[in-house]
Amino acid sequence: MTREFLPAAPLLQEAVFGPVVDSRFGRHLGVNPLPAGVKVCGFNCNFCDLDWTFELIDDETLGRHSWRRPEEIAGEFRRGLERTRDHEPSLDRAVIAGNGEPTLHPEFYELCRLLVEARDEEWPGLELLILSNSAALRRPQVVPGLLLLDRRVMRLDAGTEGLFLGMNSPTFDLRLEEVLRDLEILGDFEIQTMFTRGRRDNTADEAVEAWIEAVARVRPSRVRLHTVTRPPADGKVTPVDREKLEQIARRLEERAGIAAVVEADTEEGTPGGRRS
Repeated sequence: MTREFLPAAPLLQEAVFGPVVDSRFGRHLGVNPLPAGVKVCGFNCNFCDLDWTFELIDDETLGRHSWRRPEEIAGEFRRGLERTRDHEPSLDRAVIAGNGEPTLHPEFYELCRLLVEARDEEWPGLELLILSNSAALRRPQVVPGLLLLDRRVMRLDAGTEGLFLGMNSPTFDLRLEEVLRDLEILGDFEIQTMFTRGRRDNTADEAVEAWIEAVARVRPSRVRLHTVTRPPADGKVTPVDREKLEQIARRLEERAGIAAVVEADTEEGTPGGRRS
């Protein structure tokens, strides 16, 4: 399929950005818990619009980064909410994402607690949503922190170990079976899935069947299907047409009884909506 990609995604310098608008999450304020201008992620996805991940993820490498303190991020978030409320009072939600995987923040639970506290004081009822790649659920603070938030949108792109390694390429020792077990424990969450063709294709019948079985096993409340819209790290990864995505969504609903929605292309372009 021939299509024109949206502009490449830049690495964010700021901890809080926006409001921005996209067709996935509406008008929202973004929160980037990752270090300024640095990608930190436990996956090396070939479809990533932030280019490749080059370092292994462990406590030693994470400790070498300059992480913003939870208090600093929450303070920026509070000021962003105040600024938005005073000048542009329409806001659908806040989205925690950024330059990689937000759950890798070394003080993730405290970060979530302070973000919820700031939200409750400055904009009660505003939804706090996180985008995560599901790879760090075994880190001690992650699940308790996630459960403080209103919505958890977790990644699951494959139903077999081979495709999981091919598409997501973990930068540490991680198997798909572990991800599925962790998601089963997490409970209330949504799934987002990237479908691609080209060098990595997870749209073949057998791949879709295995993915449906995996989704049915972890029982998300909803599944969000999307495809590449910006230049991917691997230039030989190509998008999937909407008709195919709609077919996969219907197949999931018929087989597993789980609601599925096909994400429209990002319109204005949303740093928070693109990552993880």
